[in-house]
Amino acid sequence: MNLEELGAALRAERERRGLSIEDVANTLKIGGRHLRALEDADLSSLPHVAYTRGFIRAYAGFLGLSQAEFDGVLQELAPQENIAPAQAVYMPAEESGSGAALGKLFSLLIVLIILAGGGYFLWSSGLLQKGVALVSGTSGDAPHVAKPSGLPDPAEPPVPAPAPKAAPERKESAPEAKPSAAAPTPAPAPQAAAPEGPAAATPAAAQTPAPATAPQTPAPTATAAENAPTAPATGNDGIQPEQHKVIIIATEECWIRSNADKTDVRQFSLNKGDTFALTFSHRLELKLGNAGGVRIRYDGKEMPPAGTSGQVLNLVFPPEN
Repeated sequence: MNLEELGAALRAERERRGLSIEDVANTLKIGGRHLRALEDADLSSLPHVAYTRGFIRAYAGFLGLSQAEFDGVLQELAPQENIAPAQAVYMPAEESGSGAALGKLFSLLIVLIILAGGGYFLWSSGLLQKGVALVSGTSGDAPHVAKPSGLPDPAEPPVPAPAPKAAPERKESAPEAKPSAAAPTPAPAPQAAAPEGPAAATPAAAQTPAPATAPQTPAPTATAAENAPTAPATGNDGIQPEQHKVIIIATEECWIRSNADKTDVRQFSLNKGDTFALTFSHRLELKLGNAGGVRIRYDGKEMPPAGTSGQVLNLVFPPEN
């Protein structure tokens, strides 16, 4: 029995059992086109001879054909099995090996170039963001200039500390203490009126620094009052007049590119839970790599969902109707 006769016998037995090519393919886990090629004796559509012989054994065994019926076909295919590997081992293998090596080196070089360029871009953009953070940090420290007013407060109490030591010396010469009291503060008057021992003078001297520091403490409050009305001038959200603010809240990982007023261009990525704010005066262009992964607030107002998860979308603010 040759391959044509075997194919006809396989088709006849399959049809006699009422089976389709798909039924046999699902049972034997062999492609339907290979089973049809066996029935049609089409060697050009079959894989290597070793696989073809395995298909013949499996298909014939499934349909109940005996080994003797298709053993001749296996013997016919055996010589081709020995010749085919000799052609596929040497020359084609060497050519494909050198070509594959060059291809791998070329692809590796491209990947390295891309990684280097991306790393440099991220590094440069990171420096820009750090610079913005430093500028915002210095501007945020400006309102704390009121700290110098607080420094004299702890510095002044230790200064009057030696004053009580000078008080008992004035008791020895009462007429000299009176003119000196008129110059600094009225505090020496109660010291001169105390005729009894130095013990009574020390509490009086301890009380004198209190009124001395009292008139100085309102000074920082006045400066704070002057600074207080200047803060609301920037707006409720810290935005300067005639500016808009867009807040982006990430619910999924999202890549973003922004262009504010055609002057401030940024590219960054947000992870889930991150928040980023952008300010502009006239026009803001946004490109979202995952439109469904962010929530957007425009001037304090929650905007409707921009798009679906994974969608790349361009937005313009103020929104164009």
